[in-house]
Amino acid sequence: MKETSFHDFLREIRSRRVPFNTVFELTSRCNLSCVHCYQARQAHDEPTREAVRSVLSQLAQAGCLKLTLTGGEPTLRKDFGDIYREAHEKGFAVTVYTNGTLLDRELIGLFAEKPPLTVELSLYGATAETHDRVTGKNGSFEATMKSLRRMKEDGLPVVIKSVVMTLNFRELELLRSLAKGLGVPLQSTFRIFAPADEGRSVASLRLSSREIRTLMSEKTKEPFPVEEDAMRREETFLCLAGSDSCCIGSDGEVYPCTVLRWKCGNLKKLTFNEIWNDSPVLKRWRSVTENDYPSCIGCRFRSRCRFCPGMGFMENGDALVPSKELCRITEALWCE
Repeated sequence: MKETSFHDFLREIRSRRVPFNTVFELTSRCNLSCVHCYQARQAHDEPTREAVRSVLSQLAQAGCLKLTLTGGEPTLRKDFGDIYREAHEKGFAVTVYTNGTLLDRELIGLFAEKPPLTVELSLYGATAETHDRVTGKNGSFEATMKSLRRMKEDGLPVVIKSVVMTLNFRELELLRSLAKGLGVPLQSTFRIFAPADEGRSVASLRLSSREIRTLMSEKTKEPFPVEEDAMRREETFLCLAGSDSCCIGSDGEVYPCTVLRWKCGNLKKLTFNEIWNDSPVLKRWRSVTENDYPSCIGCRFRSRCRFCPGMGFMENGDALVPSKELCRITEALWCE
């Protein structure tokens, strides 16, 4: 029998337009106030337990295999453990995005009993002073580190995710060492998305091109940052948001991606399959090709660019306008 590679499998799924990878925002609430967060801070939407159950059933029926549970901070929900258990029992490969501050013994025990694909924790510094300054909450570093160590002791698959900014870039080497000492992968990025709240700026948090180049030219040869999507092939310029993946907001809105928040339909009014198969927005987005980005075609960094239409959407309100910030970062990363 012919062996099928993972990319062959993905190609087949995409040809059938299966929502392989779905992000489900269980709440918009968060117990932290991270300075760089792009989500609207005044929104407080949350699906009922029955609505969550319906969404999980609809996703399973539609063929979703990889499910990411996030927020806000998903563990703020008192029923998060029940939701996680149900998602796992339905056969989803479940990833959890969390800041880790609220992971008690009971939840970590549940993860040990029903292992996730990964638990991805946010860590924004190698010291409490730096991390807590970014999150806006004293004690958040110690709480996250406690959860991180507990999960490693239980043999759980954990990933540290970080955003490199002016507040923490001087601790980069310390953060690398911390992650290495724990035996945990570190995934980092220079990308800081424009916030959804009007009037809130993240400009002062973004590293200059010179600072990015300096970090990249330091003697350490460890790859940094991780500007990759594990399921996106190198030769693919456009991502596959809305083609094999999507995001479900805590208010029921379906989007192509967590940052490409172009409303495709709401699950309070339509079924998931109706939105996925018939949404005019998704049909329009799926018709977009590289030719819709003429300024990118001749760019000398095109082959290295991890192009993100969502970043352009957050920046310009239009997914067909490339993000100037991403162009700047890409040039800083690869300009010799």
